[in-house]
Amino acid sequence: RDAVPILAQLDQVRVHVVVITLTAALVSALLLLFIFRAAQQRLTRQTVQLLESARRDPMTGALNHGSLVEALAAQVEAAREGGGGIGVALLDLDNFGLLNDTYGHPSGDYVLMEVVRLLGEGMPAHATWGRYGPDEFLAITATGDAAALEPAIERLRTTLAELELQFEGSERLPVTLSAG
Repeated sequence: RDAVPILAQLDQVRVHVVVITLTAALVSALLLLFIFRAAQQRLTRQTVQLLESARRDPMTGALNHGSLVEALAAQVEAAREGGGGIGVALLDLDNFGLLNDTYGHPSGDYVLMEVVRLLGEGMPAHATWGRYGPDEFLAITATGDAAALEPAIERLRTTLAELELQFEGSERLPVTLSAG
């Protein structure tokens, strides 16, 4: 009996097995590439979000103490190199602890959120500002914007004085701040 046709068929089957195996390996490699790329993009996005959340106050979304100190150091260094001064203002909510103690933390949180909203609307365009402490905010301006800081803070004080706050049937509560 002649074995040549059987050996030829066996060789064809071997070639098909190799082709199918290589095709499956290529498809698997592409699939893994897409999976790893998607995972890497998700990790990159999460890393950026994590870094940004480390820079921001979790309640107000404003820059936090560490970010403000970093920004202040950078502005001081820039002013030192380029000459000129910078504007720095520390804003402290008056009697904030008493408000929290009397009407509860949700009331204090509401006041903080309103101050953050007003700061966002009223600070000079290139000012860096954020929550410096529990009831303190810091605003920093570069050399050219320093003169605009004081009027912006005065407008904030006026707007806060007009803010109507009433909690639990209380009389109208004034919100004031001291700034330096």
